[in-house]
Amino acid sequence: MNRTKLFIWITFSLLAIAALLLIHQSKSSFEEELKNFAVNDTSSVTKIFMADKAGHQVILSKNYSSLWTVNNKYKANPANIIILLTTMMHLDVNAPVSSAMHNNVLTRMAAIGIKIEIYQEVYRINLFNKIKLFKHEKLTKTYYVGDNTQDMLGTYMLMENAETPFIIQIPGFNGYLTTRYSPKENDWRDHTLIDYSFNQIKSVEIKYFEQPEKSFKITKESKNNFILASLSDNQIINNPDTLKIWEYLTSFNHLMFESFLNDFKGKYSALKTQPFHHIVITDIQGKKTDITTFHKKAMPGETDFDGKPIIFDRDRLFALDNNSKEFVLIQFFVFDRILRQADYFKRSAKL
Repeated sequence: MNRTKLFIWITFSLLAIAALLLIHQSKSSFEEELKNFAVNDTSSVTKIFMADKAGHQVILSKNYSSLWTVNNKYKANPANIIILLTTMMHLDVNAPVSSAMHNNVLTRMAAIGIKIEIYQEVYRINLFNKIKLFKHEKLTKTYYVGDNTQDMLGTYMLMENAETPFIIQIPGFNGYLTTRYSPKENDWRDHTLIDYSFNQIKSVEIKYFEQPEKSFKITKESKNNFILASLSDNQIINNPDTLKIWEYLTSFNHLMFESFLNDFKGKYSALKTQPFHHIVITDIQGKKTDITTFHKKAMPGETDFDGKPIIFDRDRLFALDNNSKEFVLIQFFVFDRILRQADYFKRSAKL
C-alpha cells in the first residue's frame, strides 16, 4: 500500500471515528436533556406557560422592569413567583419510573398532567460566557407534571419527547410539587387590596352604615396638618389627636385579602345586604380606591362563650372593590388597623 492510499485510509478511519463519537455524544446529550428538568439560571426566565386538561391555563410573564404579570392583565404575587422559580432551580431526579409502574403513570399523566413551557433569554452567540450577542427569547424546556408518588415524597414528571417519566424531588424537601404548578389564574394574582404610603394619601373616608355617628373623613393638608370631619353631620372635629392621625395614615400599606370570591355562589345575595363599611382613599393625584364591605354570616349553630348564637363571622368580611369589581374575602385581623371610628381621633379618646 503506497503512502497516498495509506493516508486516505487513515483519514477516512479518523473521520468515521469522529462521526461515531459525535453521534454518541449527541445521543448522550439528548438522553441527558430528557431528564434535565432543572433551570440553572432562573434570572433568565422570561415566561412560564402552564395548562391542564380541564382547560385552565396561565401565562406568567416578566416585563422589562422585572415585574411579573398574570396573563398580561394582572400583577403577579411576588412570593408565589419566587417559590415557583426556586422549585424549578432545585428539581432533582430521584429515579426513573419502574417498568411495573410505567404504563399506569403515563396513563394517569395523560389524564391529569399539567403542561409546562419555560422561556428564557438566551444569546445566539455566546463565547465562553464572555462575548454574548443577539439576545432573544427561546422556549428552552417543555415537560409535564403529574401527581405524587404513594409516599407523597416525589412527583412524577415527563419531559416532552421522552418515553420514560421520572420521580422528581427537591433535596431536603419532604413533599410533592404538583400544587406549585397551578394553571389557575387566581392562584398567581397579587392579593393586595390597599397599598398606600403616608406621602401618597390625600384623604381617607370611612362610612359606617349601622352606626353613622362613627363615620369620618380625614384630609391631609400637610405632613402635620389634618382636618377631621364627622360624616354624620358634616361638622369639623376641632383639635384632633394629630399623632393618632399620623399613625393611622401610615397603616394603609400592604393590606392583603385572603381569597377571590368572584365565583362564590352567595356573592349576589351578599351584595344585596346592607353594607358594613364604605372606604374611600384618595391619593395626592386624585385617584381613588373605593371599597365596600359586607357582613359574612357565621357558620350555622355557631355560638359565643355564653352559648348565644353568633350571627356574623367574627374573623372575616366580604369586600367589593368598586373599581375592579373584584369580590374578595378579607380578615379583621388585617383590616382592623384602618377600621377606626371617629371618636378614636379625639384627644379624649383612650387607646
